[in-house]
Amino acid sequence: MALLLVPLALVSLACLLWLATSLETRRVQVLVRLTVRSRNASPELAEALVAAELAPVLHRNGLTRTA
Repeated sequence: MALLLVPLALVSLACLLWLATSLETRRVQVLVRLTVRSRNASPELAEALVAAELAPVLHRNGLTRTA
């Protein structure tokens, strides 16, 4: 029984990581869709929202903007 717990724990951890990754990707997609559907939103606003949302991710990966 104990031998089954280790693989199950690893599989559940992998599933949680996959879920977190997919939700992070969907968050930006949903943000863009909601902004585009809004009557008062401009393309500049959509671009600013996406940039603000992705800035921490890009910074963590060393892809910061220089000038």
